Amino acid sequence: MSSPDSLSRRQALLGAAAAMLTAYAGPLQSSALAGAGTAASGSAAATSPFMSLSQMLVNHGLNAAAGAKMEAYARANFADFADSSAAILQLAQERKATAVEDFYDDIPEGPQRKLAQWIIFAWYSGMAGAGKADAMFTYEHALTFQVTRDVVAIPSYGFTAPNAWEQLDNAPLLPIPQF
Repeated sequence: MSSPDSLSRRQALLGAAAAMLTAYAGPLQSSALAGAGTAASGSAAATSPFMSLSQMLVNHGLNAAAGAKMEAYARANFADFADSSAAILQLAQERKATAVEDFYDDIPEGPQRKLAQWIIFAWYSGMAGAGKADAMFTYEHALTFQVTRDVVAIPSYGFTAPNAWEQLDNAPLLPIPQF
């Protein structure tokens, strides 16, 4: 059983992690929504049409490097990517959408709907498809893992992130006792 001290320490650590996540993700989400399609926030995510479309479809803090990989893949694998993405973004702007629910049902069936579904899938899974041979865009920034990242480690990683042990201030190891 744990003592009341360890329980309050755990609560403090979880509270601090939640505060840091809110402080980090909150401004990213707000600036991307406020400046969708403009340079208002000054970030690369706000100036890229693909990232603006992604922000409208997903509505989370998105990683620009992963978005660039997704966009390159979509351009190469969706024949009508430019037209479909522009049409979806225009539809969202016409509806004055602030969330995907404001315009998703109006996206016509066919290439536009398939592209919108793919963008949502790619951001949540971090992959181009569900197969083992499909391209992977991100593992660490896949939105599936963001919801519980403060309490559940990404499979095969500790609670920090891939390669984050290099950033930790680890305690020196003590000499192994001799028996």
